[in-house]
Amino acid sequence: METPGIWARMRAFTRGERDAQTLYAYRQAGAAVHPLLDAAERRRFDLLVGGVSPFALKRHVGLELACAWNAFALQTLGDKMLAADETADPGTVGFVPPVTFDQVEAYYQQVQRWLGHASQATHDPDFDLPQGTLPAALPAWSPVEPCPRPHLEAMMAALEAMRLHAEAAMHGLEEATPPAIRPDSPSFEVSLPKPCPKPSTPRACTGRTPPPNCMSRLKPRPKPPLKPCTGPAN
Repeated sequence: METPGIWARMRAFTRGERDAQTLYAYRQAGAAVHPLLDAAERRRFDLLVGGVSPFALKRHVGLELACAWNAFALQTLGDKMLAADETADPGTVGFVPPVTFDQVEAYYQQVQRWLGHASQATHDPDFDLPQGTLPAALPAWSPVEPCPRPHLEAMMAALEAMRLHAEAAMHGLEEATPPAIRPDSPSFEVSLPKPCPKPSTPRACTGRTPPPNCMSRLKPRPKPPLKPCTGPAN
């Protein structure tokens, strides 16, 4: 990226925007996620073509795919948000509003961790993640109202980029799913628990009769007789 000129710096200063050089460094460092994800998806495709079901993948292969996907999702969200801000405000390219800086930094800061996990899973068949690492939540959304329009546009663009990869993965999964357990198969059934039958007497669903003191509390109590109204006293 070209160094911002003096006028861009002045406009950014008057608007309270922050220098985005740190974010661009993060973006460049995280670009390694794209060849990593391509290699992981190619490996999965080769296994599928070789007759290995996605349900039979070795654990470290599944972890590699999951970690590469998490890194890709975070990197894509950060990239799209930076690009959306540049498009919306080309006069201050190289600077971003504070809320955008915080949001993009939160995305980028986690990319390297997932890249490291994916690389370890690739080279170590015994690699495993600490318990509770998956599923991983996205960084918190920056609390600002109204939400900046570039943020919304970035989310839509990121979803579109991720959708292409997700659809390819789901297609392979559906093709490898045994016909008998596919949701569209006539033999596919979902067994739901039957509701407890309505008892004719106060009984629990176990069939046991409640104790006598419980039965007495369930019986309706007689209402006291109504007293005739005599009107106000003289």
